[in-house]
Amino acid sequence: MARTTEALRDFQAIATGAGTRRIVSVATAAMRDARNGALFARRLQRELGMRVDIVGGAAEARYGFTGAVRGLAASNGLLFDLGGGSLQITRFARRRPSGVVSLPLGALRLSEKYLESDPPTSKQLRRLRDHVRSQLDEGAGGPVWVRAIGLWGTGGTLRNLAKIDRQARRYPIGWLHGYELSVDSLADIADALARTKEKRRDEVAGLSAERADSIVGGAIAILTLAEFVRARDILVSGQGVREGSLSSS
Repeated sequence: MARTTEALRDFQAIATGAGTRRIVSVATAAMRDARNGALFARRLQRELGMRVDIVGGAAEARYGFTGAVRGLAASNGLLFDLGGGSLQITRFARRRPSGVVSLPLGALRLSEKYLESDPPTSKQLRRLRDHVRSQLDEGAGGPVWVRAIGLWGTGGTLRNLAKIDRQARRYPIGWLHGYELSVDSLADIADALARTKEKRRDEVAGLSAERADSIVGGAIAILTLAEFVRARDILVSGQGVREGSLSSS
């Protein structure tokens, strides 16, 4: 809470220095799941004068979709947004959402709950995969979602995995918005990361050090989702909840 308060104080100072007249602040799974989330929001209002909107899973999915599809030729398919605490999946047609589900399958949540060893054991990875499949079966409507035309994704974990792939391929363009990550490449990356100790993962080209503790859980969740809907590629969006919440405000 103290670190979050200081981070928001810094963002507030930057925004004020840039001449902004209004700040939009949105909290997602971590605060909506915390028993003291509403209390913390009131504390931020009192200390910073900042109103924090704790959004539900459906609103988070809507913001993520609105932000992610901007600038992409995404007409039909599924868009997922993987965060630290939750996974939002939006089915869309003609660039309009037609179904949304929010599942407790965030990268940090899964890593902390299922990957106890460093590196994780094959049994732990199997349990994690089985759990994600079970959640997808129950929450995503089973075969209804399998008929998706394309799979699109956003969120820091996916973008970091795309960066790793980009480095390995020596891809010449630095922009990730619209990057195509093959599911086969993702499987190789997930396997390599799962076999690497956490303290050595930041040596992997493209991986941000602060994601070393959650990247394996997130990679397995994304890979399992891609296999579940029989996708061969994932189209990466460089935008998400942040851009969507601003455009909806």
